[in-house]
Amino acid sequence: MWMKQFPDSRKQGSNKLRHWCKEDDELVKYGWLRHDGSSFGIHEVEEEEFIFNTTFVKRQVGHHGWEWSARITAFSTNQNNAPVVSFFTYAALDKQGNLSYFKNNGKSAIVGSSEELGDFHISFKTSTDSRIIVHDSFEGHVSGLDVLDKTLSEHFVPKPLVENKEYMSLNGTKETDRGINFVVHQITAQLPLKFDIILKSNSVRSENILQGEILTREIEKRSGEFDKKFSSVFNLESKKYTLKAINFAKAALSNMLGSISYFHGSSRVQSEKSEEVLKHRQATLYTSIPSRSKFPRGFLWNVGFDLHLITLWDAKISKDIIAHWLNLINEEGWIPREQILGEEAEAKVPSEFIVQRNNIANPPSLFLAIQHLIKNKQNVKVFLEIFFPKMEKWFEWLQVSQAGKIHTSFYWRGRKGFAEMEFIPYTYASGLDDYPRASHPDENERHLDLRCWMAMASGVLANIAKRIGEDSSAYEKIYEDLTDNELLDRLHWDSKQKIFSDYGLHANDIDIYSDDGVLIDNIDMFSPTSKFYYVHAHPTFRYTGIFGYVSLYPLMLKILDSDSPRLEKMLSDLRKEDLLWTKYGIRSLSIKSEFYNKPNTFTDPPHWRGAIWINMNYLIISGLHHYSQVPGPYQNQASNIYTELRKNVVQNIFKQYNKRGYVFEQYDDITGIGKGSYPFTGWSALVVNIMAEKY
Repeated sequence: MWMKQFPDSRKQGSNKLRHWCKEDDELVKYGWLRHDGSSFGIHEVEEEEFIFNTTFVKRQVGHHGWEWSARITAFSTNQNNAPVVSFFTYAALDKQGNLSYFKNNGKSAIVGSSEELGDFHISFKTSTDSRIIVHDSFEGHVSGLDVLDKTLSEHFVPKPLVENKEYMSLNGTKETDRGINFVVHQITAQLPLKFDIILKSNSVRSENILQGEILTREIEKRSGEFDKKFSSVFNLESKKYTLKAINFAKAALSNMLGSISYFHGSSRVQSEKSEEVLKHRQATLYTSIPSRSKFPRGFLWNVGFDLHLITLWDAKISKDIIAHWLNLINEEGWIPREQILGEEAEAKVPSEFIVQRNNIANPPSLFLAIQHLIKNKQNVKVFLEIFFPKMEKWFEWLQVSQAGKIHTSFYWRGRKGFAEMEFIPYTYASGLDDYPRASHPDENERHLDLRCWMAMASGVLANIAKRIGEDSSAYEKIYEDLTDNELLDRLHWDSKQKIFSDYGLHANDIDIYSDDGVLIDNIDMFSPTSKFYYVHAHPTFRYTGIFGYVSLYPLMLKILDSDSPRLEKMLSDLRKEDLLWTKYGIRSLSIKSEFYNKPNTFTDPPHWRGAIWINMNYLIISGLHHYSQVPGPYQNQASNIYTELRKNVVQNIFKQYNKRGYVFEQYDDITGIGKGSYPFTGWSALVVNIMAEKY
């Protein structure tokens, strides 16, 4: 935590304690510049008046000892008016253990013991050229890890510092009746400031501790090792990228690696057969997350994309993440699509998204990640042997629970009945939340994207079965059926629109009435002040005729034969600027669609109705690269579009990063401006794969 002091410490809100990672913190920028995924990282935060850098190093000492040291360096961006800033280093326990604050002869430390760490010691070493250093502390009790900042704020008192000004100091209160489980060390200085935090197990002797010059040398060594490995893995120099572009790629990778998180707790689940919400079994999850600021939790289909980048850097991390996710499978074979484990995680999630329902799936992109792992790291046989049964169980659940009425058809469960406050009922299970589907959910629906996901997954299972000596014939048969282009045509080719499409009970013409019975003939006339509206339509079973990301799945997941005339039509449509093509990437929905950039409710802006999403562009670029490499009549066409699209996507993400300091959740299809959550260095960090041409 940190807090700028002054101008008037007595005024409510004049000092802002920063603890949670929040978009409304209004930082200039922040993020990891380097992170190796395990033992080294450099993080930088830029406030309006100052910048501070945190560099950490972790190392093993002997068989059981360990050290973790961080160096904080802070300096003012205006040397004529250097601000006073407080930094708070804290230790908190959520289980059994003990903590205390130690101070003697000007030296301060936090000492403690926990089940995970054993006996440990946190000490501080401040640089001699730091200015006006004041040390304060707090020992007390906190009711939960989600209220650390609130608890801290309640124990500030104003104290004189310099020039008749006061700063907010911790009062050192001890609360012994409930025990001490929260200890904080406060360092206050007028910038510049440099200090080291040294966390070590008590088994480590005092010689050669990671501090001062020893830490400096170790940081230089680790930084050099990171740069060398990055060059070896991605080789961006050979593709003529500038140093600035390469540093951007390092930051994108590092933010993904630096956001990998550890969670423990119970999901809240509801069976489709009951209205009662229950706590699922206790679970542990080690996973990448989409966004530190808005989505600090695990998302099933997101992680399948993230691993395409993580695997290139460190396959061991990928295997660990995949193992944790597969271990979440319940007896039926279901994996909750969002993992909200523990009180900290729940504190960052809107209440309507906390409960997970056991009929709701999510795209099995994890199979795509496993395929990527096999392709890039050959020595994974033992890993595959261990987890193959869990993969089979998950696939079987998907195959049964999401099956359609017609053989080889599938549809996403969980769509609500025709809702008067939604234009088209959401399809959260697909990951493409508000992407327009058939207007009236029905069991005869056929969802193209899910069918393609199942085709890909069956192919991966067939491949794994062969590798580990299991019978692959059943999965080969499923894969053969699901990649049969003639059968795909019969179920999903809209011969009128000449596109691949969903099928269902659908009405394009929607009559909308205001609450006073007035017909509204234009969606744009809706406003948040409208109380409610009704939609009266006359649907028929038909292809939806909606052209967008879903239509491209046969290309994205490489289902189409390379000589298919459908591929030629798709490539031609893909490049049309009056449909999906932009100079920033492929938009999610055709500009000719009546749903293009239209909100689905009063309160939710459009997401998958025009914006550019990098995970989908990654799959499109990967598909184009595939068809540019395999023999076929459209090889050159695919190659030309691939080259142009790849350039457009990379240039825009890089441009927006240079302007605003972040990688974004989505990008505007008209301006290219980053939108949505930031920093979004889950799947948007796949720009690094695209730069390196590693798919």
